[in-house]
Amino acid sequence: MTIIDRGMKVEIDDSDPRAAQVRTLLFSEAPDAGLDVGRLWRECSPKHRDVLAAIAVAGELSQADLERTLPGLKDAYELRGRLAGIARIAKRLGVPYPIRNTGSHRDTRHFTMDDRARRRVVQLKQAK
Repeated sequence: MTIIDRGMKVEIDDSDPRAAQVRTLLFSEAPDAGLDVGRLWRECSPKHRDVLAAIAVAGELSQADLERTLPGLKDAYELRGRLAGIARIAKRLGVPYPIRNTGSHRDTRHFTMDDRARRRVVQLKQAK
């Protein structure tokens, strides 16, 4: 891959991970999210997997629905802890965090997941 910017020319081998990142930024060519989610799934605890599976199966969930769906969840603070735990694991592995949320308040917040990641989580849940 050759990148030219303001007269500066940079050569990056196509096998270099940075080349994939540049393509993602420039052309929205996201790498296979299923592979990343598989790595994340293997590192997660059962409680983290419950969160991923609930969102993946539903496609989109409000925070209140997610709280009702998760087994053994005590309160919204525990949900926040589980979501933060998933984010920390994703960061440690260097994989994208698969959960997207909209809304800034508990009553309006909804959780979704990229379609490829969602399909992979459903496969992993069924393979249990």
